[in-house]
Amino acid sequence: MDTIVGDMMFNPEDQDDSDADHDADEEPAFGSAAEINALRFRHRQAAAKAKERALSLFKRVESEDDVAIYFYSVTIPKTKTTLFHLAVRYVSCETSFRMASELIGCTYDVLGNPGLRVCSRDEISNFIRVVCIVNLQRIANLLHRSWAFSLALDSATHQSTSFLDLCFRIFVPNYHSIVNLHGCTLPMFNRHTGDIMSTMVNKFLTVLCPDWTIHLLSLTSDRARNMIGRVAGVVTRFDATMHSDCSFIRIWCGAHQLDLVMEDIMNNVIKERFFSVMTGFITHLTRQQNLIAEMQTTCPRVVNRWLSMDMVISWFKIHWPQLLAHIESKQPDSAPLHLWWVAFLSMHHFTTRVAVTFYSIQGLTTLVLQQRNAMDNLIASFIDDVGVIRPLTAESIANKP
Repeated sequence: MDTIVGDMMFNPEDQDDSDADHDADEEPAFGSAAEINALRFRHRQAAAKAKERALSLFKRVESEDDVAIYFYSVTIPKTKTTLFHLAVRYVSCETSFRMASELIGCTYDVLGNPGLRVCSRDEISNFIRVVCIVNLQRIANLLHRSWAFSLALDSATHQSTSFLDLCFRIFVPNYHSIVNLHGCTLPMFNRHTGDIMSTMVNKFLTVLCPDWTIHLLSLTSDRARNMIGRVAGVVTRFDATMHSDCSFIRIWCGAHQLDLVMEDIMNNVIKERFFSVMTGFITHLTRQQNLIAEMQTTCPRVVNRWLSMDMVISWFKIHWPQLLAHIESKQPDSAPLHLWWVAFLSMHHFTTRVAVTFYSIQGLTTLVLQQRNAMDNLIASFIDDVGVIRPLTAESIANKP
């Protein structure tokens, strides 16, 4: 409660008044220095009220036996019990706080329950915050009872705010099974450096499981440099932090590994020109309104996830005759040459096989062994297609006639 909700969920700069007095002689970015100071003050005031509102539901209770021990209690008034359960149910169905507030208003219109007359977004956020804290406490209890657990990290940006996502895989002794649990999504108010992220995760784990350095079995991450860097990556820092008597397994998602291989292949086909020619031709096609109306479809764009490449190449294969007719009539400068189309047909067979593997290795229940077997099957299928001789040992090469 003190560390995660009271500290990590709020920007520390919003609580710091050290730079409240702006130097009047400094050239402001916009407006006058007084206007900038007033804007900063209002922003800090709003942030302070948001934090006070978030912590208002939690009441600190001191232990009668030991002054140093305390806990927090939350009381939901009886008049708001139904409101609480409805808010939790609506948000669990992936509705936003604004939408949940509107739905509760609609429920009041139908049922006429006085307890559902008004429910603001702030009140719904408080309800959800209570549920999150209770679930974090349950996860902490599971970590204390389990002999080992694994952790998966991923960072992303949503609506100009950066987040660090943590998921647990825990062995539950009572049920003799392994469960996957989403731990928390922490906002990042600084840069995405390995030092900052490792400090955040270290702080978070220390709260949930103080002796996590002897219980953390493995860490899974994506391909980002700040995650897997050999010097300052998050995984590298964790490997150095672990207890000397504990083995630490570094797991790199199989889909991300295959994604890197495919990206490298695409960038090296036809002397590094296959991908650039494709993106240039896609840009041309998205501007041809008459062609789009004739085919009744628009060429998809290549995004950062590799599966989009298979969608684009499959689209080219389906509409190949129309595209060749368009090139012959319009003669666009970005049109691919004949050699590119030959490489394209080869890549279509290649990407179709890889796309099937991508789909098979994703999912919450897919094991690392299953990912490895899918990769081996993919390699074996390509070896059989082109007749490649498998990597030979030094002894085999020496004895080869």
